[in-house]
Amino acid sequence: MTVREALSEGAAALEHHETDTPRLDAALLLAHARGSTRERLYMDLAESAPPAVLDSYRNALHRRLSGEPVAWIIGVKEFWGLEFTVGPGVLCPRPDSEILVEAALEIMQGMIPEAAAETAQSAIDNRPLSAKDSWRIGTMPHNGAQSAAIRHNAPRCDDQPPIPANHPTSGRESPLSQPGASQPAGVPPSAVQHRPAGRLHDCCCGPGTLALALSHRRPDWDISASDISEDAARYFALNNEKLCAGRVGYSHADLMEGIGGPFDIIVSNPPYLTPAETEERTALGWREPVLALNGKDTDGLGIIRRLIPRIFNRLSPGGTTLIEADPLQMPRIEEILFANGFEDIEIRRDLGNRDRVMIARRHKIK
Repeated sequence: MTVREALSEGAAALEHHETDTPRLDAALLLAHARGSTRERLYMDLAESAPPAVLDSYRNALHRRLSGEPVAWIIGVKEFWGLEFTVGPGVLCPRPDSEILVEAALEIMQGMIPEAAAETAQSAIDNRPLSAKDSWRIGTMPHNGAQSAAIRHNAPRCDDQPPIPANHPTSGRESPLSQPGASQPAGVPPSAVQHRPAGRLHDCCCGPGTLALALSHRRPDWDISASDISEDAARYFALNNEKLCAGRVGYSHADLMEGIGGPFDIIVSNPPYLTPAETEERTALGWREPVLALNGKDTDGLGIIRRLIPRIFNRLSPGGTTLIEADPLQMPRIEEILFANGFEDIEIRRDLGNRDRVMIARRHKIK
């Protein structure tokens, strides 16, 4: 049997299964069985497929037909150009979550570096933020001239008190000292050595989808993550080491319980299916963990209702949260955010033009 024939056999077997991409699934499984890339697979369509490869391939097809995600079978899932290790017990990264990463990066880029540094230093020193309203955390204007004026007039990082030599963070190597790391504009190298550009936390992090994608792009930020799942902890550790040299902190916690702040940004892709939807998908053969799917309460917002007040209490004044959820839940989530003191609420749409990510800001201190 040729590679082309094996590919057609697999695609036909998956045609009536619960997948929108039977040929893509078959190609990924066959490439994995051959130990090659999918690109190489298409170059070798006329080649013969050895019996051992066919046996491995058909076993993988059987697992896919029984409901296992392709990513679990091949052990990896690509997200934001990165290869995440995944497997039984964790939610596989979804393309729609890239919308949240993209939005978070925009906010990180727009934050005034000096203000973010003050928030990080406040967390280290466990002291209240100062009342320097003129340079509190905010969004840089899109107008280039205005941005330059703000950078020129804002207090300089090197005007801030240095970290004492006996401080726990003194002498620690900055992520920006690593090759290829970028430095925020306007921040002196001496200040970056001690102060991250900002603090971000990923709640319900799973295998590290959001936190590690963001840290990979912005190693100058102090990024941490948490989840209640033991399986998530295992895969997070693998991906953290592989993708971010282990620099992202992890806590085993139920919706940030026991985790302090303040954070400039908190992101989350929490469980948001209703119990009925969760049961329906399980009956259809979904293997992904109920813990990562069931949002509880009849509307699927039980976990989000618990989470939003905790986010508010851990955000710095003017800090931002980004939450991924179902498009039909957005109006109710907006009400919950407003009821808990958030403002400046906006929604980002996913690749299918559906409301997918809710962005809200904690009000600043007047």
